[in-house]
Amino acid sequence: MSSRSEKISASAHQVRVGFAAETDNVENNARSKLQSKKLHVVVANDVSKEHIGFESDDNEVTIFTSGGQRYHVPCTTKREVARNILDIVAGLIRVGT
Repeated sequence: MSSRSEKISASAHQVRVGFAAETDNVENNARSKLQSKKLHVVVANDVSKEHIGFESDDNEVTIFTSGGQRYHVPCTTKREVARNILDIVAGLIRVGT
């Protein structure tokens, strides 16, 4: 995980967000993608779970940031998941990611 001194800089209020649809080792794979793709945020979901994700109105995700934060969004509508992602991104922009 990136430390404060190694944090990924964002120019012109740009925050890079990636998505990790995983079936196993969800957290490890998501954190790996966060670093390898030099993202500020990665949104991970376990696509092996039934009734969420693809072809469903609901989802459950965990959001990881390059600063080491971890936010779990329990099963809710995809609209609410999107709100959570946008809130986190807006917070990163406010603090000058």
